[in-house]
Amino acid sequence: MAVPISQLICEQSTNPVKFTGFTTGTDKKWAKDFHPITKLIVHTTLGPDDQTVYADWDAVLPPLADDELRMSKLALRPNQRRWRLETEEDCGVWFHTEVSNIVLPACNDHPAVLQTCQSKPPSTTEKIPEIVDVVYALADARLEKRPLAIGEWKRNLIKFQAWQSANLGASGNQINLSRELRGYAVKYECPQVFCFDGQYLLLLQFRATTPEDLKGKDCEVDCWVLPRINPAQGCALRYGFYRLLAQGFRRCQGLSGRSVFINGFAPELREWFSGLPVFRDMQGRLSYKHPQDTDVGVFHRELNVDNGSFYWCYNGQPLLDDNGVVTQDTEPTWGFPEAG
Repeated sequence: MAVPISQLICEQSTNPVKFTGFTTGTDKKWAKDFHPITKLIVHTTLGPDDQTVYADWDAVLPPLADDELRMSKLALRPNQRRWRLETEEDCGVWFHTEVSNIVLPACNDHPAVLQTCQSKPPSTTEKIPEIVDVVYALADARLEKRPLAIGEWKRNLIKFQAWQSANLGASGNQINLSRELRGYAVKYECPQVFCFDGQYLLLLQFRATTPEDLKGKDCEVDCWVLPRINPAQGCALRYGFYRLLAQGFRRCQGLSGRSVFINGFAPELREWFSGLPVFRDMQGRLSYKHPQDTDVGVFHRELNVDNGSFYWCYNGQPLLDDNGVVTQDTEPTWGFPEAG
């Protein structure tokens, strides 16, 4: 029976799993060219029962009107079956079946998201032989090709306590894994990265202000570590994956930003990892707030659910330009006319 996706993504997978415990190491030669991750900002917490893992999402943009639209769609639970997670491929198939296939019906449009496996970076002049296991990207060819999120399969590799404590050690598999995931982020120019190893889903967001900043050893990285086996009140893998995917979409929306003046002030830049417009205030400091925001009047963006664009408002009312047209902040991301 089909139920709203808002219900499904908060549920834990219930199909029985035989987890063999076989482990994959990682020591890829090319990954040694990248700095390990050291600036972790962890957003998961372990409950007082030492079993339940909770998550906060302050590091990503809050749900908006189009999230409500996606969550209202209907989808089905996975068929009943048994699993044996022995290889990396087993872990990938489990994730597609129990997590990704539940989330993607929400993204069949508004926007249309395409999942591809072993795909090369979508746009590059450099020949890159290293290929990540899975890529989620906007499906419409008329949009600039930017991955929303990229992912890698491992086997019993992620050490929960190491990531949860933001202490990967000085060497070993966790350091090697962090180098590899940073390397894929650089090669695909994608700050939203995940890794699933059969036991844990590791979600990362590199707080890079430019693609080049991904390489920097001082780049801060938001981190969530979610267990496959988590009590019902804990954060579900499906929900965590959706929030990472949605953040990747917000980034792509924001980076399609138009050059506009909002009451005489234009954004100084678009924050690369989030797509948010950033202004320079009256004191010369960078800020998310419009320079003319006050206690009684605030400029802010609203989402147009009809076409997936952002537009500017003042105190809740659409802001009009000199031609009497609503001031658009970004390009539409759906609702295109059919190609002739």
